[in-house]
Amino acid sequence: MESSQGQGALLGSALSYMGRGWEIIDLPSGTKNPGRPGWQNERYDEETIRRRVSGGPRNLSVLLGEPSGGLVDVDLDCLEARMLAGRFLPPTGACFGRASSPRSHLLYVVDPIPEYERFVDPEAQDENRATLLELRSGGQHTLFPPSTHPSGEAVEWEQEGEPASLAGGEFAGAVGKLAAASLLARHWNPTGHRHDQSLALAGGLLRGGFTEQEAARFVECVAWAAGDEEWRTRSKDVATTAKKLEKGQPVIGWPKLGKLIGTEVVGRLREWLGMDGAGGNKPTDDELSDRWLARSADERAYGLGTWMRYGVGLWEPLAEAVVQREIMDILRAAKTEKIRPTASLLRSVETLSRIAVTVPDEKWDSDPDVLVCANGTLHVPTGELREHDPEHHAIAPYPTSTTLPRRLPPGSASSRR
Repeated sequence: MESSQGQGALLGSALSYMGRGWEIIDLPSGTKNPGRPGWQNERYDEETIRRRVSGGPRNLSVLLGEPSGGLVDVDLDCLEARMLAGRFLPPTGACFGRASSPRSHLLYVVDPIPEYERFVDPEAQDENRATLLELRSGGQHTLFPPSTHPSGEAVEWEQEGEPASLAGGEFAGAVGKLAAASLLARHWNPTGHRHDQSLALAGGLLRGGFTEQEAARFVECVAWAAGDEEWRTRSKDVATTAKKLEKGQPVIGWPKLGKLIGTEVVGRLREWLGMDGAGGNKPTDDELSDRWLARSADERAYGLGTWMRYGVGLWEPLAEAVVQREIMDILRAAKTEKIRPTASLLRSVETLSRIAVTVPDEKWDSDPDVLVCANGTLHVPTGELREHDPEHHAIAPYPTSTTLPRRLPPGSASSRR
């Protein structure tokens, strides 16, 4: 896209925006910073605008929110958000961008006007990549065409029609889903864990109030944006999970997803989806169960008639009293959300937690090809010492005081069976 800084085009755009009821300010060309205090309160008439833009190249910015009749800008900062915007945000007739970020600003008129919100990746190492998207509204301004971005690129319209008019609740929900999907797409793990991720996400969404159709669409969109080659079939994981829930069978959910992609990431996406129990909604028993499982210091399971916790390569029994004390701490912390910690609620949350993480008895110590040692798990057929893995469900040590090299000499592994 090429910049058009002719004075006629600049003035024509400024007067057009004023005619649409949008309050504008002018900035030095090539910058986003007004460079002066009190710009939020500036209001120009036509004569003032003509004078201010006649002295040479300038940028134009529109004051968002109340000054411009409820105009808001969804600023799509990351590739994932730009890919997914059309799948989660309502269509609008007004959008613009620049060469490296096409269709990165989508305009809406929203009533009531939402607060400004910045959606950030909690695990981003690079501050320049931390922001996923922004909901820009009152107290903010956005650079409009035909301005020049600080990168030197021209800001140009891609659709210069009318912004869609939306109710505040509908708009906030759509933006939250877009932010959550963008975050998930960025953290969708490489091949090998995607099936478990898909199942865990399906469990969290379905138990959080999504219909099967809504959950299937959400999971497919995330997988597609992440470059998952099997994105078209991920809806089958949702269908499988929905059938299990209908039968009252255990399914994995947010705690498992947190272990796969990070608890901070899962906490943020639950917040953006409105599934964190905040906002005045009383959390359900299964949401309280999810909280306990997600906040447990180590991995938990239930099998062989008792609670188990995972240590260094081995699972060991965990006293029921410890579990109940930890769950009660979760219930007490939820008092501000209208939760009353009672013995019946404690039993309900513990039962739901047990169902969610039950491991059949036949799976414990069932793999004859692994032996747990102090510094790893020996794969007997190959003699290779691998990382400890809770999925082995090992409970019998062999002996944990033994430290082995990364690979045993040929024949030595089989001799230890």
